[in-house]
Amino acid sequence: MQANAEKLRSRKTGFRVQHVGDLLARHEDFCAGKVAEEKISPGIRWGIWWIALTANRRGSTTLLERTNVQQSDPLGEAGWGTALWTEGQMKARKDFMLPVPPVGLHVINSSIADWQALINISHGFGHKTKRVFASTRREQRDGVGYDRPTDIAIHPILTC
Repeated sequence: MQANAEKLRSRKTGFRVQHVGDLLARHEDFCAGKVAEEKISPGIRWGIWWIALTANRRGSTTLLERTNVQQSDPLGEAGWGTALWTEGQMKARKDFMLPVPPVGLHVINSSIADWQALINISHGFGHKTKRVFASTRREQRDGVGYDRPTDIAIHPILTC
């Protein structure tokens, strides 16, 4: 147990911003040139960027709902927006608001636009999602239960 704690502490103290940049560069290299069924879904592709930008927990971060994104921040600089997570989405069970710089708004807006374009092609017009980083799957997997919601999150545990 103590060895694991020491290993984790060592990894945390050795972690640098450069590691995030390396991850994003590898991610973009992986996504480059992928077409048709090989493509990475918008929720995953842009979700990785979002997680890297926010440095927040993976689960709650990708639960961001479209209605909780403001394209402008009345208290912030021009070009900035806000993102809000409700108490039910946060581990601490308290609302959390994050100021979003222009690059973050680009990630949010790109995820939404790319998801809608892909869904219109693959499933037809009329499909909607409440999520910024939504799965392109519109039906539950076999064995999961057809009574479950069809607006599926990219985080596997958070599908309700």
